[in-house]
Amino acid sequence: LGVLVGLAGSYFWAALMCLALLPVATAPVPYLVGITFLCRAGVMGGSSATWLATSAAFPTSVRSSAHGFLNAGGRIGGLLSTLLPKNLPGVVAFSLFAGANMGCAVVAAVLRYLL
Repeated sequence: LGVLVGLAGSYFWAALMCLALLPVATAPVPYLVGITFLCRAGVMGGSSATWLATSAAFPTSVRSSAHGFLNAGGRIGGLLSTLLPKNLPGVVAFSLFAGANMGCAVVAAVLRYLL
């Protein structure tokens, strides 16, 4: 139970930090660096707890299939990011990145409570 609570808490923390990244246009650089660090800490904590929790819950075949699926999703996202216009303001690009990460963190936390 402790691992699962840490899992959801880490992903909620990451989502909150992504929300704090959204007012990027007027934020000073030290603020951005600090919040980005805290967001990454939440994502890393959730990821670590996910690796611990899934080894007890799923057989290796299911875990490897899910890992391959998520790896493919990351590659598709990398390909799609090249389609963004070259003259896109940095604020918009950063807000898209923070919003996508926040959405993923919220989905992961909600799924943790539903499953």
